Amino acid sequence: MTRRARTNNENAVKKALRTLYANNFRNLTAEGYQEALSQMRRADPAKARRVGRALAPFLGNRIFRRRRLTWQETSDGTRARLALLPNNPHIQEDVRTVRIYLKIPDGHVHASEEDPLWREVSTVVKPESIRSVVEGNLTGEWLRVHREAVRGKAEPAILLSPELHQSATSSAQVRFDAPLAPQWLQSPPHGPSPYDPPASPIDWAVGSIIERHRLPWHVAVPLTLYTLTQNPDWISGIDPLQVEIDYDDVPSRDPRAFRVVIKELDEFVTSEDWSGIWKHYIKPRQECQWKERGMKPQGRCHTDIERLRDMLPLYQQMVHDRLTFEQALYLVTKDIDQETIRKGINDLKKLLVPLP
Repeated sequence: MTRRARTNNENAVKKALRTLYANNFRNLTAEGYQEALSQMRRADPAKARRVGRALAPFLGNRIFRRRRLTWQETSDGTRARLALLPNNPHIQEDVRTVRIYLKIPDGHVHASEEDPLWREVSTVVKPESIRSVVEGNLTGEWLRVHREAVRGKAEPAILLSPELHQSATSSAQVRFDAPLAPQWLQSPPHGPSPYDPPASPIDWAVGSIIERHRLPWHVAVPLTLYTLTQNPDWISGIDPLQVEIDYDDVPSRDPRAFRVVIKELDEFVTSEDWSGIWKHYIKPRQECQWKERGMKPQGRCHTDIERLRDMLPLYQQMVHDRLTFEQALYLVTKDIDQETIRKGINDLKKLLVPLP
């Protein structure tokens, strides 16, 4: 940009700011700017549009920098991509390309009712779940054989037919960094293990699709299942937020307590997203913990802290003066029954006495 053009832009910005704020304080917070523009829009819509256009580059570069991100680059874009994923023609085309290069025949690893595993599974799961269970088992075994073949280990076919076993082992020899492969497949992906170098051919391909289509990495497993089965159910209804559940390994803490890590958070995340996380990830685990207590979830499951706070002065005096419970009872001035006091003191002991 020439000096003259830069000067003209600066003058245009100054003029727009004078027009918008007049002699008032120039409040360039989000609230202040929007309020001033709204007032001008009510008085003179045409002038407000001109001011908005003149200030847009300045505000986007200097003040409201997240404006430089289009909605397609935010969690809103991720949400839309995932919602459209099963019918995305570009994904379908790339998956077909990967299957061709991996020499995976049509119909592999798609489950059918003629498969022996189908008949075996149908006796133990609901009819609507048979396909997903069969495909999950077949793809899991296909991936195991494929990844071991990359390491030079020949794995026996446990669940796979001879044809499926052959496609899993032969595809392990494919090299995407060869000149004949599509350019987008020639460079290795840089995702979490196993989608980082050295990756097996199927993991390399799936990782490349994720990076090429700007998808979050928690899509990797369902996308692998879709690539192998061509069943779009595997990539339907994927949550845009990445939720990781981790159990604490610190010995002094509750081993059944869990940690929830949520990624991909930005200004487009809504309370409905949080409700979905509670419903699908937290609530089921809490219900399991209540079952381990032999109880149902309680309406008020927290300890009455006010009750403990009322007992704390008495407990403090017991600790400081080395009093027994019977001695401490003489200090009680309120009309509280002895068992209530005993329970409160015992609860405080169990809660506050440090470890030896």
